[in-house]
Amino acid sequence: MEMFGLFPIPVGKYVFDRDFNQEELDFIINVEKKSNQLNLISKDFYILDNKPLKDIKTFFQKSVMDYIQKVHNPCYKIRCKFTQSWINFCESKQGHHYHTHPNSFISGVFYVKSDKSASIQFHNVNPILLEIATKEHTPFTVGVRPFDSEEKVLYLFPSYLPHSVPTNTSEQTRISISFNTFITGTIGEKRGLTELEL
Repeated sequence: MEMFGLFPIPVGKYVFDRDFNQEELDFIINVEKKSNQLNLISKDFYILDNKPLKDIKTFFQKSVMDYIQKVHNPCYKIRCKFTQSWINFCESKQGHHYHTHPNSFISGVFYVKSDKSASIQFHNVNPILLEIATKEHTPFTVGVRPFDSEEKVLYLFPSYLPHSVPTNTSEQTRISISFNTFITGTIGEKRGLTELEL
């Protein structure tokens, strides 16, 4: 039998190609925090607008545009702007609830500090009509797909994709930067009556 995996959901992995400098680490670690359900979050929801994160923001911008080119292959020039960005702190025995990112096109999670003990988990969005007991899951039956929380790694994904983080079982605080984006430019086509200027 020949098997086809239809309509895959693209998750992009990008690696920051240098170590963090002291200014970046000091800013991230010492940012003002507040509670956020199961973990801590920065009080600043536009964290990428801060000068110490300028190089990291540039890396994000290049990665997002590369993702758009490879996934969407647009015929018109479009750009992607950051709408909101924040820092997550997942201390020992903390996690991150199941959620999506409404009002966003592409979202990203970038790991600053982690020992891989609290992976990010993406959840299957396909409806389950019949739950058949399996000997072993296949890519077509799995409900959750974990990705290691590796330092200096950025994951990009469609903002509608549900995700969560299980309880951090290590003593190290897991630190990540998250962001949302939206596109500007021309989408759709005039001939198809779907043209939209954003």
